[in-house]
Amino acid sequence: WPRPLATAAATLAVLAAMGLLGWLIAPAVAAQATALARAVPQIVAGLEARASTLLAAYPQLEARIRADAGTQLTRWAIALLGDVWAYGFSLVGALLLGILLLSIVVYMVSDPRPLLEGYLRAMPPHLRAPAARAFARASAATVGWMEANVVLGTLKAVPAFLFLYFMGIPGALVWSVLAFFSTLVPRIGFYVMAVPPVLVALSISPGKAAWTALFFWAWSEILGSLIAPRVQGGSMDVHPVFLLFVTMAMAVAFGLVGVLIAAPAAGFLKAYYEEFYL
Repeated sequence: WPRPLATAAATLAVLAAMGLLGWLIAPAVAAQATALARAVPQIVAGLEARASTLLAAYPQLEARIRADAGTQLTRWAIALLGDVWAYGFSLVGALLLGILLLSIVVYMVSDPRPLLEGYLRAMPPHLRAPAARAFARASAATVGWMEANVVLGTLKAVPAFLFLYFMGIPGALVWSVLAFFSTLVPRIGFYVMAVPPVLVALSISPGKAAWTALFFWAWSEILGSLIAPRVQGGSMDVHPVFLLFVTMAMAVAFGLVGVLIAAPAAGFLKAYYEEFYL
């Protein structure tokens, strides 16, 4: 096919697949999210009951914690209400940025020759061949990173849904969707995502909370230490140790944004280092 037509067809196919997936999953996720929102008072009451049981032998400490918690919750609520307007604009800005990035990608893929010619012309003549090879290798590593995210996200989401569903934890589908996207934050993403379902489980019973925390900890360690480095390293042709070091360095340098782009940055660093230095 001509390249513009093929780009348009591929873009429409991807958008259609995402729309179909959203049409199938979004209603169930929305229903569970609504049920969770309605169950917040019961969840809070359950957590207060667990805390009261644990602190029954220390009434003064319990009263102090309740007073401090109430004050802190009031401050958080006031701050949240004050930031709703800003958050709304942030969401709109993120949506517009996503549309802009999608448009840029479509235009770049449909007619990449001017950009690639400009990139190569910016190089000295004797470096144009390694520059072309490095760019091709880095592009392949980026594709491998996206494929690895899909694989690892599925390996996180499906077991999380099955475990939470059979344990009777409310919002199992919501937490599994969050588990899928937690792959974008290596190592710590799955731990951060585990906090809400553990708290919900604690509002039901301490035993379920303990089993939920144990599951997320064990599965996160298995994925993060054994499976994820090998999947990402194999798909990106990047050694797992190098990937972990780049992730730590990017986190120190750029925070959360650095963590999100650490894996593709590792692919670019490796490709250009090997072509230009080695």
